[in-house]
Amino acid sequence: MVTLFPSARIDGIYASKSYILALESIEEAEKDRKFCRHNLAHFLDVARIMSIMNAEYGALCAADEIYACALVHDIGRARGGRNHALSSAEFAKELLPSCGFLPEETKRIASAVSAHGGRGGAEVCPAPGEGEEDKIKAALEKAENPLGTLLFIADKLSRNCFDCAAEEECYWEKKNGRIWI
Repeated sequence: MVTLFPSARIDGIYASKSYILALESIEEAEKDRKFCRHNLAHFLDVARIMSIMNAEYGALCAADEIYACALVHDIGRARGGRNHALSSAEFAKELLPSCGFLPEETKRIASAVSAHGGRGGAEVCPAPGEGEEDKIKAALEKAENPLGTLLFIADKLSRNCFDCAAEEECYWEKKNGRIWI
């Protein structure tokens, strides 16, 4: 049975002035973007996919860490620059302690976020597909930080490329051509 519960720590992230300002900044920067956006809907899609995978593959990560990770994984886009993953990790390190996250939790979340783009020592894991379940399970079992592996996969799966008007123009090499369950 799944138990749903509110989280003061997650509420703290969303209510934070710096988080709200960053979301607004990204929204403004992407207002004319025809490709995928980096907004709260995307962040929550990623969190929910991470949660499903976490349950399917053995509940390796705490729900609060999953949601915190998903909520901040692209927030560094508000700061500009070339590597939004590293900017997002820095944002996480600054914000999460004030929301009640312990140092070791903040470190795990920031590490997962910094690697989610597949650069900088990321835990590379195959994208889910037919016959990939065993590879994903093995990657999660051996991962130093399974949160990073969950984020990497969920971030890719959250995109509905199969239903996107800009799909033909999109340069993204890992397009999703179907709905995964």
